[in-house]
Amino acid sequence: MNNEKLIKIVEIWKRNYFRVIPLYNYQKRPIFNDWPHYTYNEKDFEKITGYGLLTGVKIKDNLYFHVIDIDVYDNIKNDLLKNIINYLKLKNPFIQKTVSGGYHIFFVTNKIFNKRKIVMNDYVIELLGKGQMVVGYGSRVYSNKTNKYGVYELLPNSKNINYIESKIIDKLFYYEQKNILNSKIIS
Repeated sequence: MNNEKLIKIVEIWKRNYFRVIPLYNYQKRPIFNDWPHYTYNEKDFEKITGYGLLTGVKIKDNLYFHVIDIDVYDNIKNDLLKNIINYLKLKNPFIQKTVSGGYHIFFVTNKIFNKRKIVMNDYVIELLGKGQMVVGYGSRVYSNKTNKYGVYELLPNSKNINYIESKIIDKLFYYEQKNILNSKIIS
């Protein structure tokens, strides 16, 4: 993706009240150390190859932006993604594929969450919340996992940043995570 297209994508996010963060070229690292609090200007985005979105922040009314980050280590990834989508009852969810083969599910909720993580033998599922960042689609980065450059891509039919009730996120990441994952998501 060329820089003009990437800048247009960044502008769309900004118009919709998302906090956009320029990244070092071909890296997943912000260009400034104080990235959660820094106020970026147009010049910061002129020659970027990637951008991030701050998670756990209010984007409008009482809606807070979060991401579910799915990293998998074997062939269960497609079933795992489908089962998580079904469990959360998402309709045409906004999902991007990472350069290392994982997935990011973008969503909003009425509560700010901190980062949470579920680690099982073959996968890691993280809730990216307050003070976290997700690399945005169209970004070109180097993957240490594949030792290649790649582009974060939207999955087909990625249309809606769905609203998920906070109690569903609580249940998935807090109370019964292993039972839910083993019985409903993995099966």
